[in-house]
Amino acid sequence: MARGQLNMRRKRSQRLLAVVALGLAIAPKIPCLNAENRSGTIAGQVTDGRGIGQAGVPVNLLHQDGRFARKVYTQNNGRFRVEGLLPGVYGIEVLLPTFLPFWKTPIRVQSGAEVLMEINLRSLAESMELRWPANPAAAREEWGWTLRSGSPPRPLLRFQESPDDRFPDAGASQERPVHGAVQFWAGNEPQGFGRIPGLHTTFGMEYEESSDNKIEVAGSAGWERNTPAASFHTAWTRQSVEGTNSTLSATVRQLFLPPEYWRSASIVSSPADGRAQSVTVSLENEKVFGPKFLLRYGTLLDTVNIGQKTSRWSPFGRITYSPSNDRRLVIEFTTASPRMLPSDGALTPQINEQRLAIPQLSSDADSRPVLEGGSHVEASWEQEWDSGVRLQAAAFYDSLSAVAFALGGTEINQWMAGLPDPFTNLYYLSGGNFSGEGVRVAVSSKIGSNSEVIVGYSYASGLRGTADNLFAQNSHDLREQIQPQYGHSLTVQLQTTIPGIQTQLLTAYRWVPRNTIVAPDLYNRGFGDSNPYLNIILLQPIPSPEILPGHFQALADFSNFLGQGYLPVDLPNGERGFLVPASRSFRGGFNFIF
Repeated sequence: MARGQLNMRRKRSQRLLAVVALGLAIAPKIPCLNAENRSGTIAGQVTDGRGIGQAGVPVNLLHQDGRFARKVYTQNNGRFRVEGLLPGVYGIEVLLPTFLPFWKTPIRVQSGAEVLMEINLRSLAESMELRWPANPAAAREEWGWTLRSGSPPRPLLRFQESPDDRFPDAGASQERPVHGAVQFWAGNEPQGFGRIPGLHTTFGMEYEESSDNKIEVAGSAGWERNTPAASFHTAWTRQSVEGTNSTLSATVRQLFLPPEYWRSASIVSSPADGRAQSVTVSLENEKVFGPKFLLRYGTLLDTVNIGQKTSRWSPFGRITYSPSNDRRLVIEFTTASPRMLPSDGALTPQINEQRLAIPQLSSDADSRPVLEGGSHVEASWEQEWDSGVRLQAAAFYDSLSAVAFALGGTEINQWMAGLPDPFTNLYYLSGGNFSGEGVRVAVSSKIGSNSEVIVGYSYASGLRGTADNLFAQNSHDLREQIQPQYGHSLTVQLQTTIPGIQTQLLTAYRWVPRNTIVAPDLYNRGFGDSNPYLNIILLQPIPSPEILPGHFQALADFSNFLGQGYLPVDLPNGERGFLVPASRSFRGGFNFIF
């Protein structure tokens, strides 16, 4: 009996151990079932615009914070599947070079659930629709918000508007305005050695870095007669606490002259690289003496290298006395050649061209290239009345050296030792030195709200031919027949804007004495200044998209429209050349002003 009970107990213990062992074997499997129930899945298909599945496309899975989580590749039918995802928020990214990027978030994954996605990739051509917006201004703002709200966020760069009166379409004031102009030209206007190639582009820009710092940048590039040309100008202006400015500027110019140019220019030796170079550095300061006196002074350093190097220092100064807002007395001097000085006017396309131009060159009696020089002293009085009438009267004294004059023709280099212009058939020779005093007066009057008439008069010394038809054996013989003489000059200008079409017309006629070679009053920078004979400029605004931060202008520029003033010169071989006081030329193109 005791033995039977013992056997029963033993059997019960064995059955209990078997149950415990079975429980231990099953227990590890239970958590796995729970983990599977907690995970989720993202699945889908990647197709192109026609609905065709794309195989082998990488699909990136991203965490909620944008960090990379996992990458899978689509199957042959374009399907993909990402399993074992913990519940949370995810993102999907598909980047393929031939398609637009695809990015989708948030994608919420729940326990035991499967998220299905259809990803349709579109090419760039399929996504574009070219049409003119019904409201360009609104379209520009919508595009800005599209860039701002993109993910990842993208910076948005925009032109800042300027209240400058020279650019009336610029809009309201901003903290740091940028304004300027870009020009595209065809045709040239020969006013000096290597000035303007036939095809060229010019730009100029001013940037107010702060309330007391301004940076100016300008440049040009062009091509004509196998000769590329480039110029670059930069200036930094700083304003003091008294409101006066100090400006440091530098201008670099280069002509890449071909070998045939140096063969025809017998007066110079060819440099190894064939380049003609020019550098101008200027420094200008302002000082205020009381509420009515302003002093401007500075210096220029010109260096020109065309076969040989030539340099010149040129100090200048100007003092202005302003007893009232509508009256001022100006006394100035300069030892620079007749040209645009740093303080002569603000940034405009015309002034920009003059600043980028090579200083005037001629050839001396020894057939060497020389810089045109001179000095000028002037006292002028300016006054303006409420009726819109302006008056300027001046007395001055000029002293000029190596004054350049232009001789045109096809066989000139056989007889005349001059400096050939790389862009035209002109040769520049020196007319020698002369000096003398002169007077000038100009009156301007408004006619209505859109027009202004200017009449100017001057009496000064210039270069004139001694006869109506000259005969010269060589350069020295020609120079003997060109003499400085006093003469009168009269200018009439009309500036108007045609109502309706807003065409700006600037036309001027300057009469100069007969047989004039170099017009008198070369230093004139007043509002009555003009080149000799009939000159016409047309500016036509072009409808510009409102999404652009500026406006376009078409331009036509006619110089010496009637072809007057050419003085014939007979050469020993029977050929005929012409002395050219003002070349007849045409330039056309357009400006973009911002």
